Amino acid sequence: MSFTNVLTNIFFPFGIKRKELLSNTKELRTLFIRLKETNEELKRWKDRYQRLVETTSDWSWEIDYSGKIVWTSKNIINHLGYTHTEVIGQHLWDFEPKECSHDCKKMFLGNMKNAIPIISRKCRFQRQDGKIRIYNIFGGF
Repeated sequence: MSFTNVLTNIFFPFGIKRKELLSNTKELRTLFIRLKETNEELKRWKDRYQRLVETTSDWSWEIDYSGKIVWTSKNIINHLGYTHTEVIGQHLWDFEPKECSHDCKKMFLGNMKNAIPIISRKCRFQRQDGKIRIYNIFGGF
């Protein structure tokens, strides 16, 4: 039994005419094809973005609305001396020197609460070996 016959058997009792059903079936097929093409394109873009993030020398990270790191690029070890698994679940400001953690915490939480992007904010982070590194932070919410 064809797809159209199955649909006809399902929808005929509800007064949907075969011609309407055939037209709707063609539209649905077109929509499914477009959806599949869109998903394939989205996957290609995701793969490109992932390769970019994984190969750049920059440190990339994602935090949740409480400021906890939920994802970080693996090259964090080159920047702060920690593996990416060591920092997941930590607050971003846990890696800042104690003297600036309250200022940065207020800035991050305030920007997140008000959905204000962070544009070129300098933040200091303390490496695992105690050395301080300064990063220019950009981000959106």
